[in-house]
Amino acid sequence: MATASGAKRLTVTALVVSGGLASVKSITEGKAPPIRVAFGVGIAGVVLFGLSDPAPGLATSFAALLLVSALLTNGTAAYDALRKAVK
Repeated sequence: MATASGAKRLTVTALVVSGGLASVKSITEGKAPPIRVAFGVGIAGVVLFGLSDPAPGLATSFAALLLVSALLTNGTAAYDALRKAVK
């Protein structure tokens, strides 16, 4: 059974990872991160935090979905760009 504190922890993790990966991908392409990343992370945070008290299981599921989709969408490109920059 999911708890509200567990849902909030996963929400914070998902928001940081998704916003961070989208920002890293933009920065490594030579562009500034678009403002829609900030708005998207903010709106997702409000919705997921609002959902975490009345329905922590649903909030946990959506946060996990956000985390996995961010990793699949931007994870490889961000990892490759960071690995190339470090060499």
